Amino acid sequence: MLQSTYTNKHIMRTCIAILAATLLTACGTTEYQKTIASPYLSCTNEDITIEDEAGGWMTAHEGWVATCRGKAVMCVETRDSGGGCNYIKLPK
Repeated sequence: MLQSTYTNKHIMRTCIAILAATLLTACGTTEYQKTIASPYLSCTNEDITIEDEAGGWMTAHEGWVATCRGKAVMCVETRDSGGGCNYIKLPK
């Protein structure tokens, strides 16, 4: 019985560690999104703001809006066909 309790605690700790690592990895997508939008906006990653994210990790389609210095692009990336960005107008 004691061995079973120890094993269950070990499995639970391992699952929590994997979950934490997964969440930290998923949160890193903003830099990736900024890198894709950067050439379209002619801004550095530090100057770009990411908004209106949809899709994401483990999905076939991801989209977001990147803004910088009064310019905005809507970017899309799919697993099958790559992706890119299109210029959009910012609301006044």
